[in-house]
Amino acid sequence: MIDQAKLTGVLTLVALLSGCASSGMSKSDRYQAERYHQSEDSAPADPIDVSKVPDAIPKYEAKSRGGNRHYTVRGKHYKVMNSADGFSETGNASWYGNKFHGHKTSNGEIYNMYAMSAAHKHLPLPSFVKVTRLDTGQQVVVRVNDRGPFHRGRIIDLSYAAAHKLGMLKTGTAAVKIEAITVTPPWQQPDPIMALVQQQQAEGPKLPLKVAASSQSTVAPASDRAWFVQVAATQDKARADHLIQQLASLFDAQGRTVSEQKLHKIQLGPFADEQSANKLLEILKKGEFSSAFKVYQ
Repeated sequence: MIDQAKLTGVLTLVALLSGCASSGMSKSDRYQAERYHQSEDSAPADPIDVSKVPDAIPKYEAKSRGGNRHYTVRGKHYKVMNSADGFSETGNASWYGNKFHGHKTSNGEIYNMYAMSAAHKHLPLPSFVKVTRLDTGQQVVVRVNDRGPFHRGRIIDLSYAAAHKLGMLKTGTAAVKIEAITVTPPWQQPDPIMALVQQQQAEGPKLPLKVAASSQSTVAPASDRAWFVQVAATQDKARADHLIQQLASLFDAQGRTVSEQKLHKIQLGPFADEQSANKLLEILKKGEFSSAFKVYQ
């Protein structure tokens, strides 16, 4: 026959032991343990070649809906900056990989360890930063879309790909300088066409705008190679099409948009001779298109 008093004592002891075990792990720790499929971070088991992964391309992005409020981690409060303008910081970088791959970042995106991304405690999300490794001078540009690192002395957590390109996978950390790259919103950017027109008006008739007024003398036959002037390139197809229409009208020249993957090249031409292309290039370089150049194709 079971001794009821002994049974009650055993059950009480089990309950106490269970309570001690569970109280050793906070709700946050239990959530983290359940969220990830591995307890410790690591490099991918079957890594792919990330040496050719291009840097993040800075562009204007509105702040994400998630991840931009002040927050608390492990009892410590962190403030999120309103703007990244002029921000720079020097300290140690670390990296994070397989444990977090495929899980949500702080701004609600999915972490991809093969992309050029990073985590920072205070920068608005998303932000773009240039990361320079101080001992080697190696540089990468990453897009910040996550929060961290929350280890003392570390200022930025880089993706696996970014850490690989900086040569810091084996060491785990490296001394770096990070500098924010901010892009002006499109509605605040000066109209490049109007700026060019205003400059021409200020300089007088030294460089006539109508460099291709006679299509018979300046436009090459379609079957021949000819000179083009590449004015700019953008990832915004609509902006590229709008800009080429304005430029073609302004210079009374033909124009085209050459699309390669996600990049849209804005080119004026064809011109039958290099002199006509040079004349246009001179005007452009004196204006808002200092990076314009000639192509022969």
